Amino acid sequence: MKKKQFISKILIYILLTFILSGPINSMAVEEPIVISQEIYVNNINIGGLTKDEAYQKLKEELNKFIEEKKINFELENISFSAPYSAFGVFYDIDSAIKQAQQYTIDRLNDNTSVTSPYYIELPMSYNENLILDYASSVSSKYSKLPVNAKLEYVKDYVVIKKEEYGINIDEIELSTNIVLAILNLDESVKVPYIKISPEITSEKLSKSNFKIAGFSTPLKSLDANRTNNIIIAANSINGYIIKPKETFSANKAFGARTKENGYKDAPIFVNGKVEPGLAGGICQLVTTLYNTVLYSDLQVIERKPHGKAVTYVSPGRDATISGNAIDFKFKNTTNYPIYIQTYVDTKKKQVTVNFYSQMPSGNTKIDISSYVYKKTSTHIYSKTYKKIYVNGKLTKTVLVSSDSYLR
Repeated sequence: MKKKQFISKILIYILLTFILSGPINSMAVEEPIVISQEIYVNNINIGGLTKDEAYQKLKEELNKFIEEKKINFELENISFSAPYSAFGVFYDIDSAIKQAQQYTIDRLNDNTSVTSPYYIELPMSYNENLILDYASSVSSKYSKLPVNAKLEYVKDYVVIKKEEYGINIDEIELSTNIVLAILNLDESVKVPYIKISPEITSEKLSKSNFKIAGFSTPLKSLDANRTNNIIIAANSINGYIIKPKETFSANKAFGARTKENGYKDAPIFVNGKVEPGLAGGICQLVTTLYNTVLYSDLQVIERKPHGKAVTYVSPGRDATISGNAIDFKFKNTTNYPIYIQTYVDTKKKQVTVNFYSQMPSGNTKIDISSYVYKKTSTHIYSKTYKKIYVNGKLTKTVLVSSDSYLR
């Protein structure tokens, strides 16, 4: 009987030991109360802290690191920077805490008191959309189209303004470089770009600064609005470069003739009568341009005279435009770019258009003449001729136009 009681006590003891030790080990495996000593997350010691204490310490120190960290960008001779916060950089602190807890559990389960340092390297995470948006904003700010070299009129001299190269930033490659910089903790990134060459360089223009033709018309009207309109239109094409074989359109070059662009109401011809109209007066600039084209011996593609003769040129020498319905077009038939210079001299009361290009190889002179050959009670009729002289000899006479005007 005693033997049986002893055996029963032994069994009860073993059973109690199993029951008591089981929950203790189970609790240790589930989650330790305190993180083991000598555990570091990105060199931050969280050993001996509770889960919440470790989380708070990591949050403060890692966030401080993120706030102070920035990336410096280099683009040619331009430099700028952005904080890590612009890219939504963050650390997954929960992941680090779980790793620290698991290591603590493993130590407890191994029943070891050895506390050799344990290091957890926590990588940075980032917001891909914010990085793409930032790359796009950099591209929008710093990408630029090339600017052609141009001729400028300075105190009776023509000088060359140097060209500017364009920049096309590669947004995708820039985004990739930002990600790599974040992951590698790099502090500088070179902005990837492609350099875009302008079509017309100062080298090319250096051969195109010869005045090949020019024409002026008198600014007879004292209407301030009319003069204002001519000046705006003249400024819109001053410096315009017509490439070889390119067709110039006055409507396209002038752009929208609206009040928003500064144009005002001034006298215009409507069915032979004078009425106020928006951008009135710019046809004088078109006429001046037309005559410069004639003296340059370029090809006129489209030209229409006024319905009634104007006062600033003789009949047959004028040209008009109207909205998008009537245009003045001509073609650069040469092998060199042509630079348009326009200006309005309010003191001398003149509207002037000059063309600059490469000096012609031969000695050619153009003479334009027009005359009224017929008059009726309602109309006048004119003819305009172009005479071409080479080395002082007349080599060709061309009928430019036959026009009719209301009287």
